Amino acid sequence: MPEPVVADARRPGSGYPRAVFVKVGAHWRSQFEWYTHERLALKAGLSPEAIAHIKAVSDLTEVLQLLDPTAYAALAFTRELQETARVSDATYAALVDLVGERGAVDVVFTAGYYDAVCRMLNAFEVALPPGAEPPFPES
Repeated sequence: MPEPVVADARRPGSGYPRAVFVKVGAHWRSQFEWYTHERLALKAGLSPEAIAHIKAVSDLTEVLQLLDPTAYAALAFTRELQETARVSDATYAALVDLVGERGAVDVVFTAGYYDAVCRMLNAFEVALPPGAEPPFPES
């Protein structure tokens, strides 16, 4: 059986799955998720500036020049899916043009899985390692 597209994209230098991970962590303000995946996103090649924009849940146009086209398309797709529970034909087509149908399915399942993970981490207040600073202010 062939490897899933997202698994193939996890090699160093490919930031698109990591963009999805940190986008979901930022959406849920999940302390542990962000703590874990911010470092991995940097290692995968996302710039500190792009990660800061994603964390601030800022306008995606600000991050467009900071990501490769595939990471940007996956990020835009994930954000639209989180905000509207749907994706427009244009957003879907932009992602499929870059990663194919199977890649789009992987992005949906990755975002959905990490949505669930973040909710569980938040619900059970999974602690950061001793001495780690919370990435998001506690409310």
